[in-house]
Amino acid sequence: MLILFALAAKLLSGAALCMGLLALGASFDYWMMFEIVSLYAIAWAIGMVSIWAPAGLGMREGVLVWGLASSLTMPIVLSVAALARVSTLLPDIILGAAAMLHLVKPRPS
Repeated sequence: MLILFALAAKLLSGAALCMGLLALGASFDYWMMFEIVSLYAIAWAIGMVSIWAPAGLGMREGVLVWGLASSLTMPIVLSVAALARVSTLLPDIILGAAAMLHLVKPRPS
């Protein structure tokens, strides 16, 4: 069951990547959308097994750029790779800041 949830999460993340590409002006067909979603899942997996890179920093983006560069323009590819990293990092920063605020909140004595 957990594997199904992880698969669904990667499919949704890949779909969000496709939406980001469309927002940046890229155009592609349904088959390429399948390739983009698959590429994102592969890039995420390679980033996670790269133990020398924290959270796959640089590895996931490199795989995305390598995989998308042949069919899209480089400015769009670089922008979407950066946005993919920010979109996964931003929730961690927000939740971490909220946890820190909760921990340093003065408690009534």
